[in-house]
Amino acid sequence: MLIYLFDNDGFYKGKKQVEDDYELGLYETTIAPTFTPNNRSNFDGTTWRDYSEAAYMHEVPAPTNEKRVIPPSLAAVQPTQEQRMIANLGADVAQTQAMIAKIATMIKPQGGQSNE
Repeated sequence: MLIYLFDNDGFYKGKKQVEDDYELGLYETTIAPTFTPNNRSNFDGTTWRDYSEAAYMHEVPAPTNEKRVIPPSLAAVQPTQEQRMIANLGADVAQTQAMIAKIATMIKPQGGQSNE
């Protein structure tokens, strides 16, 4: 008989072949998944669920002490080199405008009419 193992949160941990008279222990089931299980597959006590990468990342919160790594295929689209250059140029222009405005407040008008 083939049994399927899962952890206390219901996540697949493996399978093993046992004798037909084997008594199931804690976190074991004879209910077979309808797909090839992996470490994202979850058993809820009656059925197995197969999480895709995106569904797993969305539905299963990361423990507070774990850093969740999102696979490159699911990560946000990275800007192109041209987009990064345009963003840097925009930041440079904003910085230049701020410097010009600061200098303009420091300049005192010279010349002009005197009140003598």
